[in-house]
Amino acid sequence: MYKKINPKAAIKVATFKLKFWLLLIVVALFLLVGIIQTVGVVIGGGTAGDGAADYDGSEGDGLNTITSGAFNQEKWDAAFSKAGVLKDKGAAYIKYAKQYQIDPVLLAAISFHETGWGTSNMVKTKNNVGGMMSASGGMVFASLDEGIERMANTVHNRIFKDGKNTIEALGSVYAPLGATNDPTGLNQNWIPTIKQYILELGGGFATGSGGGKSIHLSNKQVKKMMDAAAPYEGTPYLLGGTNIQTGIDCSALMQWMFRKIDINLPRTAQQQYDHTKRVEESELRPGDLVFYTKTYNAGRPVTHVAFYLGDGNVFQASGNKINYSSINNSYWRAHLYGFGRVAEFN
Repeated sequence: MYKKINPKAAIKVATFKLKFWLLLIVVALFLLVGIIQTVGVVIGGGTAGDGAADYDGSEGDGLNTITSGAFNQEKWDAAFSKAGVLKDKGAAYIKYAKQYQIDPVLLAAISFHETGWGTSNMVKTKNNVGGMMSASGGMVFASLDEGIERMANTVHNRIFKDGKNTIEALGSVYAPLGATNDPTGLNQNWIPTIKQYILELGGGFATGSGGGKSIHLSNKQVKKMMDAAAPYEGTPYLLGGTNIQTGIDCSALMQWMFRKIDINLPRTAQQQYDHTKRVEESELRPGDLVFYTKTYNAGRPVTHVAFYLGDGNVFQASGNKINYSSINNSYWRAHLYGFGRVAEFN
């Protein structure tokens, strides 16, 4: 004889079993995510935990040379000497940049990019120095000077009227990602190329605060490191990452920069702190390292490191990208641990 089954009791048992298996699945998923993250750090090439992954720490939208107007004349002249039909127009760029309150280095960098350093058919036949377009095609100007003035006016309007006050923001206008006329994705190179041209033209990099304050590095070795690293501002922060083009963490960025002057640093922020000479904040020089603590739970005192530029400014990989910031930023000041000197730069 079969035992009579209580339907309500059966439902309760089935519900309990379902909840039990769902709980097991959730726990298994959490464990799997943890394993994947650990493997990702190992593959990324280094010890995880260098950087403040929960806070960007930058003071603004990134590199901003848009209104500084400062540049190295020797580099400026050298760049224009190889700028095709624009080679004798350096003074015109300065004149119209001043007239329209923009950075001449930025104006020239965009122009060099749009004209292939003064060699494009558009600049040769139409005096169009900025790739400016109308409904009927490339705009035509009576002279190169007129083309430069119109371009300066256009850049001024993008910055001051449209609020495109960073190179990244201007890039969204000049070279929008996913544009129909860019099937091969070349527009993604616009921002890093403009930044590189700014360096070649002798431009200075600002703090990213939007104030147009340029950072000038006098020491050749320190400047060499920043000349190499600055174009990668905006590269994604990646815990354990070591690739400056695709993803990197704070201590790996310091390693990459110092290798440019043949100095090898240890891998983690803590190891770099232990490796460097202690200095006081009042003794800081460009090229020193700034160390931070408790930016996350790492099981060691030092959890983040940044490159000191002078005047309280630093260059670092934190939050979600490589960025500029200040040691006086309220977040970073609260986590400040100490300062270290890698080498005595003259």
